Amino acid sequence: SVDVPRQYSESTDVGVNFNWVSAVDGTAGLNVAWGIEYTWSNRGELFGNTSIASVSGRVPSDAQVTQDTLYRTEVDVIDGVGKDINSTLLCRVFRDASSGLDTFTADAFLLSVDFHFVCNSIGSRNDQSKGISTP
Repeated sequence: SVDVPRQYSESTDVGVNFNWVSAVDGTAGLNVAWGIEYTWSNRGELFGNTSIASVSGRVPSDAQVTQDTLYRTEVDVIDGVGKDINSTLLCRVFRDASSGLDTFTADAFLLSVDFHFVCNSIGSRNDQSKGISTP
């Protein structure tokens, strides 16, 4: 689960990065696909059905996967419309080996997942909203 930080610019989209390595070298043109299944709810709302986003490709985008090199695969699809600083994402991350995008037959090791979002303040002025606090 991910509690949305107070710096989050409400109703904006969230990007997800998968940071990973391989224990072996690959051949040219092979890719690893990663996926995230998620649902996102504001406080007091029901969690809805989950959505799944899957992506391949990597940064750096060299010709082949190289052993022990740190790669980043980016997903920029989590729609934040209507979401506020009192919201939570429930997530499942996975290697999407069933995807036609995953052509790398060796193991890939997920090191971390990070979320990127637009900030419009250092935090919030009160516990419930980004608005101006009252005395």
